[in-house]
Order: sequence, then C-alpha cells, then structure tokens
Amino acid sequence: MNVDKASGTDGSQAITQKSRAGKVTSSTTTLAADTVETITITNLECKASSIVVGNVRGGGAAAGALSVCFTPSAGSLTAAVRNNTPATAADAAYIVEYLIINPVV
Repeated sequence: MNVDKASGTDGSQAITQKSRAGKVTSSTTTLAADTVETITITNLECKASSIVVGNVRGGGAAAGALSVCFTPSAGSLTAAVRNNTPATAADAAYIVEYLIINPVV
C-alpha cells in the first residue's frame, strides 16, 4: 500500500497535515511522570469512522514508557500521549507517527 505522508512540529500542540500518514514532533521537551498531553491534528482525510493506528517514540529518560491513544473525528484527530512512569519525566521531545484507515462500509 502506498500512502502519502506528512511531517511537522506542533505549535502549541496543534498541527495541520493533509495526508493519511503523518509524523509530528512535539514542541514539549518535558512531560511530567504520570501525565497525559494532547495534540490536535487537523486532517481532512480523517473521518469520525476512521481507524487510526500509530506509535510514539523518543522522550529521553521516559523513552519506552510513553503511549498514545488516537481519537478520530470529522476533519481531525487527537493524539493523547501519556507518560506511564510513576516518577520519571520525559526530558526530550517525542515523535507521534500515525496512519489513518478509512474503511469502506
């Protein structure tokens, strides 16, 4: 499957992309332990019925302890990134990668 992809750095946790696959680098370089942060991605390829899969990587000291949950809606998606460590802050920017799948029903 060939998919156009976009990348960018969020500004104030909001970004606009125009492809079904994307990569966003956070502007945040400190994500406290046991904390959730959201990034809103405006993307006209996304629908309320879309399936969004992806991952998060980086985060410095908390690398490997970050998780992401996607919520699609019409024209945008939200990535909720969580630092799952009870005591270690993420001390570097992280990268969220995603793929939007629009099932034919």
